[in-house]
Amino acid sequence: MRKKSFLISTIIVTFFSFWLAFNDNAMGLRHDAEAGLQLDKIREDLAYYSKMKPADAREYFEDALSELHALIEMFAGTEEALEAKFYIGCTHNQLGNYDEAIKYFDDVLNFKDEINQLFQAKLLYFKAKALLGNGRIEDAKDVI
Repeated sequence: MRKKSFLISTIIVTFFSFWLAFNDNAMGLRHDAEAGLQLDKIREDLAYYSKMKPADAREYFEDALSELHALIEMFAGTEEALEAKFYIGCTHNQLGNYDEAIKYFDDVLNFKDEINQLFQAKLLYFKAKALLGNGRIEDAKDVI
């Protein structure tokens, strides 16, 4: 009987340990499903706009920026709000507003402990790209 209860306890603890490990979100922040859906839609739109000529897409990019800012306000403190800041930086990169893009990338990088390494690598890549666009080659080398 004692072995059986020990075995059951061990299985329960193991199950919850695995559940907690897999349930942990990628960036250590609160996740919001509604924000995720909105962000997915904006991300799809941005992917479509990036295929357009920059002059033709400018108005669409500016609309996307407004939507991203609204998402950040509505869902502050979530993983999606932090991702939205990243997409704002990417959008400014597309528009040639490199200083603004760098500001947003740095803002997200301030959450270094809450974001995973893959996301951090993407941030550093796009920050380096913005620095190159701004002509700051030495700073881009430091980021890389």
